[in-house]
Amino acid sequence: MRVFLRKKKTPKTIAKERLSNLLLAERMDCSPRMMLMMKNDITQTINRYIPVNEDDIICQIRHTPAVLIYEIPIKRTEDTHVKTL
Repeated sequence: MRVFLRKKKTPKTIAKERLSNLLLAERMDCSPRMMLMMKNDITQTINRYIPVNEDDIICQIRHTPAVLIYEIPIKRTEDTHVKTL
């Protein structure tokens, strides 16, 4: 249900997301480029098994305890099926 409630990205939300990513990378002591590479890698790996939309992925860091959290919404389609190995 949450997928239908998502708003279209505005310049404000894009700028907020970029700033958030920059702060996130700084807290993790890695470059924004490294964070983007990690996000892309995780997305590609998950995409092998289930369809996801890279634009909807949210990355967060919690400090106590130190945890990296990725929120990855799954695309729902009629022909979605688990790929066999």
